[in-house]
Amino acid sequence: MLRWFGAVLVVLSSGLISMNEVIRSRQRIRALKVLVEALAAMRGELSARHMPLPELTEHLAARQKQPAAEFFGAVTVNLLRRELPFSAAWEMALRETEPLRLLPEERQAMENLGRQLGRSGLDRQTEAILAAEKKLALFLELEEREHMKKSRLRAAMGVGAGAALAILLL
Repeated sequence: MLRWFGAVLVVLSSGLISMNEVIRSRQRIRALKVLVEALAAMRGELSARHMPLPELTEHLAARQKQPAAEFFGAVTVNLLRRELPFSAAWEMALRETEPLRLLPEERQAMENLGRQLGRSGLDRQTEAILAAEKKLALFLELEEREHMKKSRLRAAMGVGAGAALAILLL
């Protein structure tokens, strides 16, 4: 009886471990969607209202979904409390905002955007935001495809590996 109980625990544990990866992938997809939407809002607000960047990041922090709101809030805090240049505040907020779950290529696209904001005219800034938005949308599409391909496979492999190990242990 105890052996069967242990076997069931092994199967459940391996299934939960594999499901954790599926959940992480979903969280990444959600974070990328929210970030793309936030960049679109940023572009729209910048071109429509011509807000200064500190006010714009504060405005976005109040109106966007998490984790984008957390990111823009961190940019605002870095600008106001630490008195950093905008690009440094932006990069620091990227490092501090863990829920964004950005891969190195995605982080690089966001860092490039941060370097371009505040250094050129309004048209160039909106173009830079649009370019970063398109890059992140492409990364989002790739992540969604990867999730569709691998989510069922990961779950099945986890349960299968647990079942195989349980059989070996019995």
